[in-house]
Amino acid sequence: MTIYNLVIDFESDEAIVDLKTNDLESGILAPRVQVFRQIIKDHIKNGYECQVATYILSNTEATEYQALIPCVADFSFVQNKDTPSKSNPLVLM
Repeated sequence: MTIYNLVIDFESDEAIVDLKTNDLESGILAPRVQVFRQIIKDHIKNGYECQVATYILSNTEATEYQALIPCVADFSFVQNKDTPSKSNPLVLM
């Protein structure tokens, strides 16, 4: 069994660009989501490291998928200021 942790080191609060609330029906929930978005942006400044996910593979799966699993990857972020929904994270392996 092998345990993998996806950890992202945020260098900028601009990583959070668009959090849509148009599908939320509640007049109370939508503003709270926006407040939460701002709290996240305020918190991830200055190289904040965040563990996003953990997953476990059996030894057989780990061997089979080894080439697809980066041990260390460089993440970048391309922000489209005109259309935030077209912004993209990039993984450089």
